[in-house]
Amino acid sequence: MHNLPILNAIEFGIFCNFHYGCGNLLEPDHMDTITIAAIVIGLLLGICHFFLEIRIEKLIDRAFAALGLQSGMGPLPVTSEAKGTRLVLTLTNQGRHAVRIAGIQGRNRDDKPVFPIPSLDEQISHEPTEEEARRAITRLTIEPGASRQVFLQPDELSELGCRKIAVIDSNAKFWPVAGFSGTSAQSVNPAD
Repeated sequence: MHNLPILNAIEFGIFCNFHYGCGNLLEPDHMDTITIAAIVIGLLLGICHFFLEIRIEKLIDRAFAALGLQSGMGPLPVTSEAKGTRLVLTLTNQGRHAVRIAGIQGRNRDDKPVFPIPSLDEQISHEPTEEEARRAITRLTIEPGASRQVFLQPDELSELGCRKIAVIDSNAKFWPVAGFSGTSAQSVNPAD
């Protein structure tokens, strides 16, 4: 038994609960061992279930892809071009399913992720807050065969030091932007 009165009370409460609930099947000396074993077994089963579920999902996705049945989204080619003072990303859904966009991620000179603020409006009538802009991009869904444009500020890309940009879909798949290099963000000229 423990020397602390609180632990004795808790242990006694657990013992009484098991003792009267299980019809004297458990003795007080084995109560802690059984409780700990039950918790450890439960945690191990939960962890195994988590990792098995991920592996089974990947196997099913591969099997469907081999049969020509796409269970995921895409392909989603993304191109970039300078247009005025903005960098325009054109996203084209060439898949059979709608693609929902989760965000845009860049990589800086140290290969660390950075997140430029995207815009869906070609003409900025009002400057949206960062939260409004990020919320708007997460609501963007592109139907099969459709294209959408997303606009970025080259000055912000330069400040962030973006070398690469990728669009992230709702399945956390990255679609790299073709035609973008860190120097293309700096080459956008307001006189264009």
